[in-house]
Amino acid sequence: MMNLLIDLGNSRLKWALADNKNLSPGPAIPNFLLSVAKLTAAWQALDQPKRVGIACVGNTQNLALVKQAIATLWPDSHVIECQAKDSGFGVTNAYQQPQSLGVDRWLALIATHQLYQANTCIVDCGTAITIDLLTKKGLHRGGYICPGLKMMKQALFKHTQNLPLSHETFPLAAATSTAAAIYSGTLNAALGLIAQVMAQHPPSTRLILTGGDAELLAGHMQPKPLINADLVLYGLAIVLTDQSSNDHNFWF
Repeated sequence: MMNLLIDLGNSRLKWALADNKNLSPGPAIPNFLLSVAKLTAAWQALDQPKRVGIACVGNTQNLALVKQAIATLWPDSHVIECQAKDSGFGVTNAYQQPQSLGVDRWLALIATHQLYQANTCIVDCGTAITIDLLTKKGLHRGGYICPGLKMMKQALFKHTQNLPLSHETFPLAAATSTAAAIYSGTLNAALGLIAQVMAQHPPSTRLILTGGDAELLAGHMQPKPLINADLVLYGLAIVLTDQSSNDHNFWF
């Protein structure tokens, strides 16, 4: 019997079936399309999962839709919500208030520690860009947060009179149109932050990208970083699988 893993982010819901730590991801659903009908249609062909693990950084309304869909399909299902703690699964949280670390970042730290066992810089390139630093021994060194590419563009559009909101792509270069200048400016802002963080740490630090814009950013980096699109889901799988762990207080 498999577990159902749900990563409910700010922009989309990602999900996967997990047989222990082997993932079978399903198609992501943008948050603006979320409904009980949409979710039940996506999951109705699945056998009842052993457990349903949820990592939510999105709004509570979307979380309620997810729970309602699960209750509709599997009324007696075991639903487990995850939150960050001060330590667990070999990782020590650097935050002064551990639960205030986003659960997506916490699960990415857990997954990275188990998968790579190295000094790492984890960059989640999503609605927000988050960067977390992790030592080989599992010590979280803290991190950074800034707006993601789309959010940067939206901020310019919202708070100025004449700057357009464009979803076109352009060469990453000095631009000869406003839309191209915004594209290059926001992309270089994200790339520059990552480069600045990496420059402050040893060259052996491994750079790992996840999130919706990971491929775009990685395409402009040398050397190429490692991309793991399912890092959060893998972390969730680890926590659900490790029944012998003493870390059951990860769940409430």
